[in-house]
Amino acid sequence: MPRHPGRGLLDQGLILTSYEDDEALFAAIMAGAAGYVLKQIRGTDLVDAVRRVAAGQSLLDPAITTRCWSGSAAVPSSRAS
Repeated sequence: MPRHPGRGLLDQGLILTSYEDDEALFAAIMAGAAGYVLKQIRGTDLVDAVRRVAAGQSLLDPAITTRCWSGSAAVPSSRAS
């Protein structure tokens, strides 16, 4: 995946995941994700999330992103495979 200087790995990305821990969220934000949703999301809500991110909106809570950018979130360790 190409890197964009200063923007992480993603251009506009919506992360669909089963991980709800801070480490996974931090990694997604650092990669440039515009949204982070759990797999339990309803289908209609997922479609709405995709459309919102495609329109340039962020689905990330500003308080969470501020915490990650300020460094108060733990630095992610490597996840065991």
